[in-house]
Amino acid sequence: MVLLANLVKMNLPGSTGFLWIGLVIGVFLLFGSSTSRKGGRTLLAVLAVFYLFLATPVVAGLLEAGLDHGYGWIESPEQVDDVQAIVVLGGGSITYQARGEVLNALSEQSSLRVLEGARLYKLLDNPKVIVSGGVSQEPGRVTPESLALRDGLIMLGVPAEMILLESEAGNTQEHPLKLEEILGLHGVTRFILVTSPPHMYRAMEVFQAAGMDPVPSVGVWHSDELQNPTIGWRPNSRSLYASQVAIREYLALGYYRLQGWLPSL
Repeated sequence: MVLLANLVKMNLPGSTGFLWIGLVIGVFLLFGSSTSRKGGRTLLAVLAVFYLFLATPVVAGLLEAGLDHGYGWIESPEQVDDVQAIVVLGGGSITYQARGEVLNALSEQSSLRVLEGARLYKLLDNPKVIVSGGVSQEPGRVTPESLALRDGLIMLGVPAEMILLESEAGNTQEHPLKLEEILGLHGVTRFILVTSPPHMYRAMEVFQAAGMDPVPSVGVWHSDELQNPTIGWRPNSRSLYASQVAIREYLALGYYRLQGWLPSL
């Protein structure tokens, strides 16, 4: 089950990997019998329409709307006067290496989470900021996400000495398990949980199942300075990416329910 889940994560509908798989199968069928050729043409046509569909802003918006569980964000210190820390969950990073130099770069999802974490730090009274994320199994990931998250927070003005690293969690289910020791060691019993809007429901359910009661504060859906992928009608790559992110969360929710980690619908 885990192997299948990892394979699906690397070849999500809307991704290049999924497209290549479909193209290879479709082209292969074109060299078979008449029935096979018909099936190949149908598959290639469906694949083209499917990707055009996912790349349309209105479709990306509808997919995101289905993942909006109504979580908000902290706007004033009075809302969280009892919290002792901010926990920022990783949402992807990649490591670039060349001629002995290494650079850890955040994904768009992680970047938006870091921006929210930095905003909260400046809003509150110097809380600890705990970043959580291990080494992903995806290609190009060779260092823990926590390092890139830490570097992003420092760049945004959060002092390095206020940042704690959790560098082992490989997925949402592992975050509370790996964070438990760090939270206990630093006497943290109440904390703000920062992640992306579509991910917050799954994260909150997992943390609560582990006996924790975090205060949610979601990052924004999309960067203010980039084209909003849910506005307009013209198909584009940002809308395709937004649809892919949404599909990944839908599949993750289904997988977590199958595993019994989330309540049934």
